[in-house]
Amino acid sequence: MPIAEKEVKRLWGMAGGYCSNPECRDRVAIVGDKGQSYLIGEMAHIIARQARGPRGDGVGGDNTYANLVLLCPTCHRKVDKAPA
Repeated sequence: MPIAEKEVKRLWGMAGGYCSNPECRDRVAIVGDKGQSYLIGEMAHIIARQARGPRGDGVGGDNTYANLVLLCPTCHRKVDKAPA
């Protein structure tokens, strides 16, 4: 099931255009030199959607704001590769 639009909007709005990793805080909403916008942030599940995915709990998490975090691509890769 896809993430509901209201959950996506809340996640991006609350993150304010920055990576939610407090050790990073890189911009994930970028304005180019000609005014074009780039959204490079990636939504990640805190508890993996798949029961056996990265940070999985054997059951699987849901697609709600409480189980989502907005990360830059680098931080998303790091958390997905980190041991549980």
